[in-house]
Amino acid sequence: NESPYYMMHGRDCNFPINKIVGAVPEAVPSSGGYVDKLLERLRYSFHRAREENEKARERQREQYNKRAKVFDYKPGDRVLLDVRLVQKGDNRKFTSKFRGPYRVVKVYPNRTVDITDNSYNCQLVHCNRLKPLYETMLWMNDPIPDIESSVETRDRFRKHNATQTNTEKQQESENDYEHDVTEQKNIMEDTEGGSNESQSDVTSTPPSVTLQKVDDMVPEHMCDT
Repeated sequence: NESPYYMMHGRDCNFPINKIVGAVPEAVPSSGGYVDKLLERLRYSFHRAREENEKARERQREQYNKRAKVFDYKPGDRVLLDVRLVQKGDNRKFTSKFRGPYRVVKVYPNRTVDITDNSYNCQLVHCNRLKPLYETMLWMNDPIPDIESSVETRDRFRKHNATQTNTEKQQESENDYEHDVTEQKNIMEDTEGGSNESQSDVTSTPPSVTLQKVDDMVPEHMCDT
C-alpha cells in the first residue's frame, strides 16, 4: 500500500506543502546511517509488495476458477475452436466466435491437444481454446473426420495435397486443350461463313421493278382533252 515513488526511492516525495504544514524530514546524522535506514525501508517495502501481489493473484485465481470448466478431452472427441480474431471486412457482432467442428486426435500431458478438420489439417492448441461439441450445436449434418493418430493425419494431409496438386495440373491441361479446339472450330466457322456470304451476294436475284402505265400517271383533266 505504498506509492511508486516510495518503492523506488525508499522515502516519501517532498512537496511544497510539507514546509507549510511543518512536515519536514528529520536530519540525517551521517551518510552511513542514512544508507542503513534506506536499505531497511526498501527491504520492508519490497517484502510487503510481494505479499500483496500474492494475495491479489490468489483472489484473481479464485474469481477465475468460479466460471472455469475443466474438460478431460480424449481422442475422438468433437470440439469447437475459439477464434476471437475478426477478419478485415467482417462484422464483429455477427461473426461466430467458434470455428469447427474438429476432432481430437492426440492429447498431451500439458493440457494441449492435436485437432484436425475435414481437410486433414492438424494443429496444436490449448484446451482453454476448445469447447465440447454437442448435436444441438449443429445446424446441418457436417461431416466429421475419422479417429486417427496425429502421425496418420499428417501423412494423409501430405498425400491429400499431392493428389490435389496433380488433379489441378491435369484439369488445367484438359482446359487448355478444350480451349484450343474451340478456337480452331470458331476460326473454321468464321471462314466458311464468310465464303458463303460472298457466294450469296454474287448469285442473288436482282431487285424486282414494278412498271406502271403512262395513262395512270397522266392527270384526269388532261386525258379529257
